Amino acid sequence: MARGGLHAHEDPNINIDLADFDCSESEFEGDEVVDWNRVAEEFHVDPIPYELTRTVYDNGALGSRIANEFGIYCDNHHYDLIKITDAAIANLADKIYNCLRDWGWTSVFQRESVTSHLQWMLQRERGSRKDLSLTSIKAAEDPQHVEVVGLIPAYRAWMITEDVSVDGEGMTPNRYRIPQHREGEVPMNEYRWFGAEVISPVLPAGTKYASDSILQACHVLRDYFRIHKPMEVSTGLHVHLGHKHGWNLLHLKRFATLWSMAEDALIHVHRKDRGSEYMQAWCASMRHRSKLAMALFSEHEIVRAVCSTCLPTTAPDTKRRYEEMMETHMPTWRLSEDDLEFVSRIWQYESLDLLCNALRGGASLRAARSGIASSCRPAVRIRITGDKRSEDAKGGAPQTIEVRTMHGTLDGIHINHWIAVLNRIVYFVRRASTEDFFDLMDELIHLSKLPHQQMALRLWGTLRALKVPEATTSFFNHDKNRVHDDATNQEWFTYPDKDKVDWEQPFHVPGHGATHGPRWDVT
Repeated sequence: MARGGLHAHEDPNINIDLADFDCSESEFEGDEVVDWNRVAEEFHVDPIPYELTRTVYDNGALGSRIANEFGIYCDNHHYDLIKITDAAIANLADKIYNCLRDWGWTSVFQRESVTSHLQWMLQRERGSRKDLSLTSIKAAEDPQHVEVVGLIPAYRAWMITEDVSVDGEGMTPNRYRIPQHREGEVPMNEYRWFGAEVISPVLPAGTKYASDSILQACHVLRDYFRIHKPMEVSTGLHVHLGHKHGWNLLHLKRFATLWSMAEDALIHVHRKDRGSEYMQAWCASMRHRSKLAMALFSEHEIVRAVCSTCLPTTAPDTKRRYEEMMETHMPTWRLSEDDLEFVSRIWQYESLDLLCNALRGGASLRAARSGIASSCRPAVRIRITGDKRSEDAKGGAPQTIEVRTMHGTLDGIHINHWIAVLNRIVYFVRRASTEDFFDLMDELIHLSKLPHQQMALRLWGTLRALKVPEATTSFFNHDKNRVHDDATNQEWFTYPDKDKVDWEQPFHVPGHGATHGPRWDVT
């Protein structure tokens, strides 16, 4: 992310020292950019007679009085004193110094005594107002955020924080189309980048307010900052699925069952790198790379042994009861042998804690040799604790299912379409009848048997089975957003630049729609 207000690329002959920029404040549309020199000229102070007997205390009190009057003047004229610069304060002090001299203040010491205290008081007032403003910002709340017991206050309003992991690694010159007149430039070295994470408040799922809030947030950020266009193997979009009444064990078993059968198809609504082998360290498949999956199916005995501590140890009577419940939720006789083995274990866990532990990312061979059972980050990070029902949110356990499969973007329309898919999953997990869930699983199991070469049919069948809105299916299936990749022999979400970013314009265009401009919006 780079500071806005300049063209995408300045004249290379202009020497700009970024250290001179104050990025502590942003001037958004409607904010007046104050000419502080003009304000100092307009500010009026009545003549003050000079007295040879004035003490340092008297001069300090006079400097404080002038500073207070200047603050009142700014407030009355709606000038934000928080934004006054040290140079502007010094300019005001020079004006007062010259006024004192013109009024007959012959002592340089006396004049400097007044103006130095004036400067100190204005700087202190500016700092106090900034502290108060920051306190107010930290206490800010989105008026329609969902109140969740125990959730930290930071999730009650939109927030941007630094993310040091967003460091541009891998964004090498060969990932750009660099014009001839700029050959030799290294894009990541041409700007001072700020790796950022955008965090939303807890928003009410499936509401117009939530989708509009996302569009507005994307619009503001893209209009006032330079945001790098999406690139492969870079940032991710994480969506937390939660409920103010929490989760129970049946919810989580339903989710894990549904997701494990649908994830191979759903990953294809994203960019191809999200399903790559490389990303398995950061976005690991539940069905293939979770601790449970590795304990059952890893080709390495040491990995199976290290991960096997997560396997359920359910008493026979309880196991039989859970198997009967599982039979009411899906046609298990249609599952492949491996899928049945995996899903049946999901239904044998007796607590949320045990199931969540089993669905954590599994171990690599190297980690297993060191006795570590979980070394990769799962595509779905289940941050839920409890026995049969989830506990209140606390610290690192917000009691959410964090879906991490999508790549990072500030295309608000794209984000909302992905959330629409997840909302349908939550519906089937939390609200659908047992019969409706059974019918869904029947269809997903049928689709899972399609050959890999027909993954596109499996994807659109999955979206249809989930009853995803037609507009969402059309968005992901549109020619503007999908390209066949010869290397994987599959279709994936693809941007117009085919992951070769144009260095003449490497930033998101303003707005909240397609990152590369309105002509790429799907209408």
